[in-house]
This record gives sequence, C-alpha cells and structure tokens, in this order.
Amino acid sequence: MIELAREFYRTKKVSSATFARLSKHFPPRDIVDLVALMGNYAGTALLLATFGMQLPPGETVLLPVP
Repeated sequence: MIELAREFYRTKKVSSATFARLSKHFPPRDIVDLVALMGNYAGTALLLATFGMQLPPGETVLLPVP
C-alpha cells in the first residue's frame, strides 16, 4: 500500500507491476477504498494549505501524540 501511494504521488500514476503486487494481498474493493482514502487526504491537505487553516486562539494542539 505504501509503495502504491509513494509511486502515485511521485509520478502521478501507478505501474502495472505495483498494482499486481498489491492485488496479490488485497481484493479490488480494498484497493479502491485505499485510493479513495488517499484522494480524501490529498483534498483535505489542499484545502488546509490553501486557506492557511490554524487552530483558533486558545485551542490545544492534540497531534502528534506524545
């Protein structure tokens, strides 16, 4: 899964070999869920970066967990 994500974010595509390796361990539906989750995180990161989202004054930072 990590190889798929790294490859996609570096090259904007996934090779057949990477997909085949992942397919040996996960069914297609799980791969679809993984890619959808990656897209959601990327979209959230884009929104936060674009609008410079910060915690409101007085709020406690909860991450990373010590």
